[in-house]
Order: sequence, then structure tokens, then C-alpha cells
Amino acid sequence: MAETAKILNPERRVLIPDLQAGCSLAASISGQDVRLLKERYPGVPVVTYVNTSAEVKAESDVAALLRTLCRSLRRWGWSA
Repeated sequence: MAETAKILNPERRVLIPDLQAGCSLAASISGQDVRLLKERYPGVPVVTYVNTSAEVKAESDVAALLRTLCRSLRRWGWSA
């Protein structure tokens, strides 16, 4: 999340108490993984959780919180 905070607020200093701290969710997928999924399933929107890395979010169609996910899916005509 520090990475996203810095992108959204580049002029602000973002502090990370432990540089070795990580997020298992963010570590579970890479931007390359998203690109491969998009190649395998063309036309299917890619929705990722906001805690993923900036690289993953950049390759996604939308990054959403759970509470906004249903709204994003309805925008594409999917029921949730």
C-alpha cells in the first residue's frame, strides 16, 4: 500500500516501518501473471484488489475494494 500511497501523493513522504514487511496477497501475483491471463482469456475484464502491487494494478482493468467490486462488475453488465 505504501507504493500506491506514493503514486497518489508523490509530493508526500511515505514511511514504511519495516522494509522487509510484505503482503502475501500482493506477492501472489505479478504484472506478468496478469498479462498472461489477459492473453489466455481475451475480452474478460481483470479486476484486482487494491492491495496488489502498482504493476499488477497497471495491467488490470480496475482495482477495487470489495465494497466497490459489485459496482464495477455491474458496469460491465455482470451480475454480482
